[in-house]
Amino acid sequence: MVAKIRQRVHAKSSEVQAPPRRGLRRPLNSKTYFFYGVFVLGIVLTATVLALYFLDVFTPARLAYAIMFDAGSTGSRIHIFQIRVQNGEYKLDNETYDRVSPGLSDYATHPKDGALSLKPLLDKALVIVPEADYRYTELSLKATAGLRLLPELQQLQLMSEVRKFFAKYPFRSDKSSVDIMDGTHEGFYGWLTVVFLLGRDLFSNNIAALDLGGGSTQITFIPEESTTFNMTDHMHRMKMPGGSHIDVYTNSYLGGGLMYGRTEILKKSKTFENQSLYLIESPCIHPEAGGDGDLYWQYYDYNYTVRPHPEGHFNFLHCYENAREVIQETRIFKPKELSSRDMFLMSYYYDRAVDTGLIEDGDDGKLLQVGDFKKRAQHECQHRSQGLILNEFLCTDLTYVYALLHDGLGLPDSAYIWVVKKLRGSEVSWALGAALSGIHL
Repeated sequence: MVAKIRQRVHAKSSEVQAPPRRGLRRPLNSKTYFFYGVFVLGIVLTATVLALYFLDVFTPARLAYAIMFDAGSTGSRIHIFQIRVQNGEYKLDNETYDRVSPGLSDYATHPKDGALSLKPLLDKALVIVPEADYRYTELSLKATAGLRLLPELQQLQLMSEVRKFFAKYPFRSDKSSVDIMDGTHEGFYGWLTVVFLLGRDLFSNNIAALDLGGGSTQITFIPEESTTFNMTDHMHRMKMPGGSHIDVYTNSYLGGGLMYGRTEILKKSKTFENQSLYLIESPCIHPEAGGDGDLYWQYYDYNYTVRPHPEGHFNFLHCYENAREVIQETRIFKPKELSSRDMFLMSYYYDRAVDTGLIEDGDDGKLLQVGDFKKRAQHECQHRSQGLILNEFLCTDLTYVYALLHDGLGLPDSAYIWVVKKLRGSEVSWALGAALSGIHL
């Protein structure tokens, strides 16, 4: 009986149909994996970009201060920069500028007095820079052509006294903070300042910077033509903000500055020389200059008694002849591509343009042509204008400026030039470029 029941159960169980089997999934092919990977990668990249964007937006800016002294041949100038740094970009927030005269080179035989002459400017820096930032603020002094023309011993003594004086202040400085800057860096830093203030691409731009100091003059731009590159002595690899480098054409002509040029023009008409004393009778000096007496001009340890030409040869052509001789002796290279650049002229170029009325006093700058300096020189070398009364050497200086641009650099009278003192409200000088390169964050 039991055996029969087991047989029936077994028979029924064998009759139960197994559930239908589900079909197996097909394996994913390579194309499906590719699109899947692209989708995931897109999500990751989008998330990364959004993260960087919000990090960029909300990263707080850092303020840094830098104090830069420009120790030129005619005065010492202080630049106190407040620079905002955010996400690797620099922005000039504020600049304080002041100066004292005479320059350090006038203290060649009294170096301690030279260092002490900087005190009013340094005391001003103590007020401008927040006390909490004193120890982070770089304090530097870079001397230019005025000191480069001094005997080496006098250079060393002046620099030593300035270093000692700087050490009394709470700012950041060491032995390397005070030095005599070579003309190559002076020209490059001036160019970097112009490019930075204009907001141009630092590595690809059409800017040429022409700086005219008292003792030297500089020309800097990014070259394109082979004739410029072939001037290997004028080609330099320079450090840019952030640590990268760039190859630029930059050259400084020691002795090409305005005060040096004025002196050499006057010496072309010397009638007497006794050691450091000169008597000058120049066609660049108006017959009524000095009133009933003589004019006196001192440059370094040399003294010049200056008089009008005795035969009344006061005119542009005679003065220009002397200026051209001086320029030829300076042996300035004429870059053919210079006139195609956006040229920005600064320092004494601006000062003399103001003195003769080409630019209104107080204006930041103006677009001029090279020939404008010739026209004003011709006028000042013929008429006794108000400008000539204020500066008896205005005929001499303007003639030199024109000869430098036209005969020295080969610029045609029709070439356009920006003559500037400020760009976007900030002083144009090499000091900002030097500060950007040396700032500590």
